[in-house]
Formats: sequence, structure tokens, C-alpha cells
Amino acid sequence: MVIAHLQKSNPTKINIVCFQGYTVLYTTDMNLPINRWQIQNVSGDNRMATIRDLKPNAAYTVCVLAYSTYGQGPMSVPKEIIVKPGRRYFLLISFV
Repeated sequence: MVIAHLQKSNPTKINIVCFQGYTVLYTTDMNLPINRWQIQNVSGDNRMATIRDLKPNAAYTVCVLAYSTYGQGPMSVPKEIIVKPGRRYFLLISFV
């Protein structure tokens, strides 16, 4: 099981947006185009996403896209994990 924990920074006076949610993207094949990665959408103010049914001993690349009333933000820096049976993994990704 992989848990991606996201922490949203406080908006500045210059960049006030209405946060609506984010998309967690993940794959075991970095050669796939991003539109073929698996996705999990998280709406509202929820800051935690759980990705289930991952293959044991597989290497996954995970990244996040936040979105607001102004549209989609940039993709986070991809993080790689190797799933070991019986373990939980926490990824902390900060965004404004």
C-alpha cells in the first residue's frame, strides 16, 4: 500500500486561488506517456490518498498535479519507491 500525503502551503496575497483537489499519477513503466499512467483523483480539502493493489517488489514512480479554480498546476517532481510486501510508504509532496 502506498500513501501519498500532500501538504498545501498557505496562499500568498499575490497568488490566492481556490484549491479544489489533486490527481495522483503512478506507473511501473516510466517509458509510458503520462496519459497512460494510472490515476487517482482526490477532490476537496482531503490531503491524503491511498493507492492500493500495488505489485510487491515493483518500482513505482508517483507524482501529483493539484488543481484549482484557475485550472491544473504543474506536475510535482516524480518520486520512486520500490514496494516491499507488508510495508507502508509515505510520500510528502508540498505545493502552493
